[in-house]
Amino acid sequence: MPQPSSVFSTYYSNSGGLFNIGYADGTLKLYDRNQTLPIAVFHDTKTIITTSLFNSADSLMLVSSMDSSVCIYNVAEKRLVKKQKFPRQVFTALFLNNSNNYATCGPDGVIHYVDVNNGNTIFELEHPQAVNFFWFTQNDSTLVCSCEDGLIYVWDFFSKSLTKTLAGHQAAVKCVYISTDDKYLISASSDSSVCIWDMKDGRMIKSLRGHNAGVQVAMFNSNASQAASCDEKGEVIIWSVPDGGIIKRIVAHNGRMCALHYNSTGAELITGSADGSVKIWDTKNWQVKKQL
Repeated sequence: MPQPSSVFSTYYSNSGGLFNIGYADGTLKLYDRNQTLPIAVFHDTKTIITTSLFNSADSLMLVSSMDSSVCIYNVAEKRLVKKQKFPRQVFTALFLNNSNNYATCGPDGVIHYVDVNNGNTIFELEHPQAVNFFWFTQNDSTLVCSCEDGLIYVWDFFSKSLTKTLAGHQAAVKCVYISTDDKYLISASSDSSVCIWDMKDGRMIKSLRGHNAGVQVAMFNSNASQAASCDEKGEVIIWSVPDGGIIKRIVAHNGRMCALHYNSTGAELITGSADGSVKIWDTKNWQVKKQL
């Protein structure tokens, strides 16, 4: 079992001025990046916070939990706006880029597209096994899902049409991210690999090997010139894109890592771990700028 102080989620706001940290005991902390102490602390979920992302305007935070709840917070007013319970655990909740409607996924393999105003499900997308994470293209037209069956499912979102199924991992796919120019897709898997894909045709560009444990998260920096990934042993690897060369290996934490996020400029990387620590890294020299 995770320790109550274990960090499972940490994300920058889109402006980079704020970040949050979600813990195994359901605590969520909101920080101004220029301050050491949190500017708000919330206790509205009962167990592991799985994701805690901002909307595109940074006015709202959408927080998912293994207690089957999704919470929406007003950032400026630092208060809970709405809490909704789902019939299963929520692995990921994500606002669309161009709407405050949101989608969720979980162990039932169903993506629920939810109306933020009334909480009703607008439509569902079904998968054979659990969906661990998902991400949208910038115009929200394409949804990419990472699944427990080792496959990546690509949907034309609003037409609800499955357009591609990507195979390349040998175990569960834990995470997917799309570069901000919608050119590349990166995926992380329990098989210890990271893959870079061409978003246009679904072709695997490179399978990256270097981790010695299951990879939990992988994402691109702001211009997709590099990517970062973290694993169950606490190691972070920085990769060049798209060739996949290793730029840097970092023994970042002493425990399993499930949290990693670049800020909007790519100048900082925030990481969190089951050891309870959070670190902000300077991506020019890979030195720790701040530890919480």
